[in-house]
Amino acid sequence: MSEQPKGQKLVPQLRFKGFNDPWEQRKLSELFNTTISNNTISRNSLTQTPSSVQDIHYGDILIKYPMLLNAQQENIPSILDTVNVSTGKRALQNGDIVIADTAEDSAVGRTIEIRGIWKGQKVVAGLHTVPLRPLNKMGIGYLAYAMNSPAYRKQLMGLMQGVKVLSLTRSSLFQTQLRYPNNIAEQSQIGEFFKTLDDLIAACERKTELLKKRKRYYLQQIFSQRLRFKGFTQPWQERKLGELFDERAERSAEGEMLSVTIGKGIVRSNELERKDNSSADKSNYKQVEPNDLAYNTMRMWQGACGVSKYSGIVSPAYTIAKPRMSTNPYFCNQLFKTNRALYVFRCFSQGLTSDTWNLKFPQFSDIGFKIPSKNEQDKINIFLTIFDLHISVNDKYIRLLNLKKQNYLHFLFI
Repeated sequence: MSEQPKGQKLVPQLRFKGFNDPWEQRKLSELFNTTISNNTISRNSLTQTPSSVQDIHYGDILIKYPMLLNAQQENIPSILDTVNVSTGKRALQNGDIVIADTAEDSAVGRTIEIRGIWKGQKVVAGLHTVPLRPLNKMGIGYLAYAMNSPAYRKQLMGLMQGVKVLSLTRSSLFQTQLRYPNNIAEQSQIGEFFKTLDDLIAACERKTELLKKRKRYYLQQIFSQRLRFKGFTQPWQERKLGELFDERAERSAEGEMLSVTIGKGIVRSNELERKDNSSADKSNYKQVEPNDLAYNTMRMWQGACGVSKYSGIVSPAYTIAKPRMSTNPYFCNQLFKTNRALYVFRCFSQGLTSDTWNLKFPQFSDIGFKIPSKNEQDKINIFLTIFDLHISVNDKYIRLLNLKKQNYLHFLFI
């Protein structure tokens, strides 16, 4: 962030109605009390059992805590009572911010603003953190989002030190500059806006977890046959997978490149955000047709399988199973994601270590599961697919909300 040109007013591209005054720009050393110290207590000395002092660990700032942290609602670990730690001037107050000064990637510098500390609650800044206290009152939430905005974080990129682990020095942080409106009402409105957006995202994430939990319950009940749909009473029959599938052996260098993932099943390779490591010579690649079940030969025990919606080709590292007429491949794909099936695939995989375990079609075909009639397979698959669709729609909405949040972080700050 460059020095403010003389005579130029600092005004964000997007602003709430009723606010027109230009913003200010100051160094962190001019805006905060920088004398608050952190501790160097490791994760091994923290516990989820409540004790007298709670600790804000840098790892939790990076991956767990929301930008605006409520100390009463968040599950903050405590320091073991056997560890001697003095709070004194280290005790955090409502409105303080805590910066993670170390990370394995560019997330270093992520900042939280702490609120909701109740009388008698002792919270301190832990390992690899920089705690700061505003010299003047700030609107709730403003600092949490301003210091995680692209405008502010752009300054940090050139200050990061290290190769495998990145870090920021306290002295360099204190020289960075923050732009802000003097009007506390505007600060508060910005903070409230982002807090509402974060609450909506969190609610959607909880909904996704609830849907996944319910699906896991039904998977367990259905595949143990404790729960069956009305009209189906015939016992399930033990069937070898070789009775349900044939191996597709066709090879082709022509066709759309496909990939098998654990989370999304079979997807077009160009939809994945990763480097294309496929061979230039694709003459030995395997052909895949719609409704084929493809799996990663070395990761089937982790659930790396899916049913293809496309015609295309995949790496020779995959195995392609063509379903027979009595087989619903989507039902089998649901079955193959259960804990019991993954355990069986692990047992049948060959190799000395997990890095070399592989499940080729001869071994795959010899595995037996209890399988219902084709009509019951279809009914079960429809029921479970409804959960998958709801989860997918909800996940897309979460991604959209996070994209909107990033856009607002860009336009509401300068």
